[in-house]
Amino acid sequence: MKGAASQPDLFQWAAELKQEQERVRSVNEERASRRGFVIFATDPTIDPELPAYRDVYATEAASPAQAIAKVRPLTGDRRLRAYLATGTHSDQLATAQWVP
Repeated sequence: MKGAASQPDLFQWAAELKQEQERVRSVNEERASRRGFVIFATDPTIDPELPAYRDVYATEAASPAQAIAKVRPLTGDRRLRAYLATGTHSDQLATAQWVP
């Protein structure tokens, strides 16, 4: 009978596993809603060598499309490209204009 007492309770283990899965899901959803993006706004009518050719913005959004939608009112007819802030353009964050 001593061995039976040391066996794990499978129902309790399954409940703990389900609770942990819910916790991980909620943490991942929260992270996804707070992703940072760097958005480049370029004006094709301006010479690329001029400083006014490109403006850089930074914001948080759930997707690149939402990030662009937040920046669009500030940029007029410029072309917009959004990149994750943790990617290859992370060095641009220091000079980017923050868009809440």
